Amino acid sequence: MARRRLIEIPSEEEIHDNIVAYWNPLEPYAKGQAYSFAYRVSWPNDAPRSRLSVVRDTLSGPAIGAERKTGGIRYAVDFVGPDLANPELPKPLLSSTAGKISAPVIVRNPNTGGVRVDFMLTPGDAEVVELRLELRRGQALASEVWLSQWTK
Repeated sequence: MARRRLIEIPSEEEIHDNIVAYWNPLEPYAKGQAYSFAYRVSWPNDAPRSRLSVVRDTLSGPAIGAERKTGGIRYAVDFVGPDLANPELPKPLLSSTAGKISAPVIVRNPNTGGVRVDFMLTPGDAEVVELRLELRRGQALASEVWLSQWTK
């Protein structure tokens, strides 16, 4: 058996192919043995449909007012999915690798029929900040995981 590894190589522009995948064996390979691996590549239109909510849009820009003076960046992430019709909103779980993030605020978005999660990132002296956001219902994941990278 082997673990799949997905690596993002830093790139100056989004147009460069900077994602690679490889297999890392759980046990060292034996000399002279043959090994077979199989995988399936799915594109968004062919991918199996999940019951989890998905990210529809990500909006970001400079903060306004006093928060702008500290270099704040406002984010709004829109999620859509059938689970979001539930009267009780899921809980957003947000983390960052550096800087400061405000507590996420989740509200219904009548334009999409889903929800919007709003928060502020203040990167401070950080050169790079990795952001991670997901929706949860108790311990259960209610959405796909949103990942974003802010760079100075």
